[in-house]
Amino acid sequence: MSTKIRQVEAEIVKNKKITPTVYYLELSIPGMADDLRPGQFLHLRIGTGVDPLLRRPLSVYSLVKKNKVAIVYKVVGKGTRLLAEKQARETVDVLGPLGNGFTVRNGPAILVAGGMGVAPMVFLAQALLRKRNKPGSATAAFIGMNTKKELVGAADLKKNGCTVRVSTDDGSQG
Repeated sequence: MSTKIRQVEAEIVKNKKITPTVYYLELSIPGMADDLRPGQFLHLRIGTGVDPLLRRPLSVYSLVKKNKVAIVYKVVGKGTRLLAEKQARETVDVLGPLGNGFTVRNGPAILVAGGMGVAPMVFLAQALLRKRNKPGSATAAFIGMNTKKELVGAADLKKNGCTVRVSTDDGSQG
């Protein structure tokens, strides 16, 4: 299945801090959100000038509802710091959908992710639940984080039918 890559202005619906360094960004992207597949990502242009020059590739965390997607991102540099300052009703330039995405099959599934790699797993869990919402289609998710304070995604994975196991590097959870 081929999707057409588009460049659009997306409106920010929410941009809230969920851990000391991680934010939840919800975007309204009419005409693009319905074409996204789990594992694909979006390129966001944060500023309007040349600094920062490059777009930020961010995984789609989940489909919120028709025409709305969520992205979970960690503030690690100037671009994501500027993104964290954006408010509802502001816009960002979005290029996407990009990447091949994951193949969603029938049968049991095991999802494994560490750190911010958990972001695309929630969207995958949503797709698995929609496709295989029946007995014998169990999904297990194993996620690792540095600390319990940085833990994201576990509740949303559970909400989407996963049995979740967490392990932290410092032993604060799991």
